[in-house]
Amino acid sequence: MLKILHIENTAGVPHVISVGMRELGYEAKVLETWISKFSFPHDYENYYFVSKIHYIQNLWKILRTINIASNFDIIHFHAGINWKRLDFLLIKIMQHKPVVVHYHGFETREGRGLAYQNLIDAKIVATPDLLKWIPDAYFIPNPIMQLPYSFDSEKTPIILHMPTNRKFKGTDLILKAINELKKENLAFEFRLVENVDYNEALRQISEAHIVIDQVVDERETNIPGLFGKTSLEAMAMGKVSICHLSDEYLRYYPECPIVNVKPNVDDLKSKIRYYVENMDETKALGIKGREYVNKYHNPKLIANRIIEIYKKILH
Repeated sequence: MLKILHIENTAGVPHVISVGMRELGYEAKVLETWISKFSFPHDYENYYFVSKIHYIQNLWKILRTINIASNFDIIHFHAGINWKRLDFLLIKIMQHKPVVVHYHGFETREGRGLAYQNLIDAKIVATPDLLKWIPDAYFIPNPIMQLPYSFDSEKTPIILHMPTNRKFKGTDLILKAINELKKENLAFEFRLVENVDYNEALRQISEAHIVIDQVVDERETNIPGLFGKTSLEAMAMGKVSICHLSDEYLRYYPECPIVNVKPNVDDLKSKIRYYVENMDETKALGIKGREYVNKYHNPKLIANRIIEIYKKILH
């Protein structure tokens, strides 16, 4: 039986991949060496110190990571590789382990995680824009756990925006559209939720009807027009997700029922107004979103695609 160790737990995605792999009959574990404020599930903790004064303590921690890795067949790093990542080098060079590196976003776009490309056996990107930096990578979309359906048609429509970074989500533009709609007396409740743990984030999504994810103009910000994990989790619960998805990335998401909005206030207002005033349409689109996530982002499906990559580098 193939044994896989995921190192780091970016946005909880490695945990979900490991769940899918275990459902397929493989042994898959997640090791965290970076502390996350969101407390995603994982199997091992071995947190490194950031300060240089802890050099000796960090060396022992790195050796512990290497010792854990010795019990696995494939080592799957997440969020790229920094040139200082000594554990990666020792696992690859000393243990001769097959290593996969999974790139998730800004560590790639900002060039902080692109070291040692020639030592990596296979590369995976979580969003299609990252192929511009790593053209020899496989694009594998993020998996989403099955989440409970919830949609209360009797409630005043609840619109949720939950940015981890306001600049990257276009929060200023979104708030401007919301404030103008309030002045126009559109009946809805708006929730801006920030700095909450993962369970609370899911609870907030479960209560919403419409979730606004990312609305940025890539021509002005150099931030790609893509939807994130929040959109997928919202659709998995039967919510309408509103987001700006660039034309160049549409082909990577066939049948995706996300509400694709232009990155301007007028179009965002128009889309919000339509779904607030037509709750039957909102409910129906939410169900389509749930079906889409189950079809294309099922953890077992995604895990199987990654297992096929492992098999290629093992033979």
